[in-house]
Amino acid sequence: MSRVNLQDARVRLDELVDRAEAGDTVVIIRNGQPVARLVGWDDGGDPEASGHEGRGRRPGKGIDLNRLRALTARMPLQPEEAGDFVRRMRDEDRF
Repeated sequence: MSRVNLQDARVRLDELVDRAEAGDTVVIIRNGQPVARLVGWDDGGDPEASGHEGRGRRPGKGIDLNRLRALTARMPLQPEEAGDFVRRMRDEDRF
């Protein structure tokens, strides 16, 4: 496993992709903290089918729609539109 700071990763992206393709895992560091992992694409499949697409998505962490529906069904309905609520809260606040 290799660790590279974000600024170096920007400059050396081509090299880092080659290393990931060869089987190395490259961890990208920002402000001393790991923020991303670059790994090779090993299944040869469609990225849409892998569950790895989209910013912030983690493999294997799908959304359980039935659980989400049950949660939102228990939430009370709001008496006013969101925009009206925000305006009212903003106008009532003392600066």
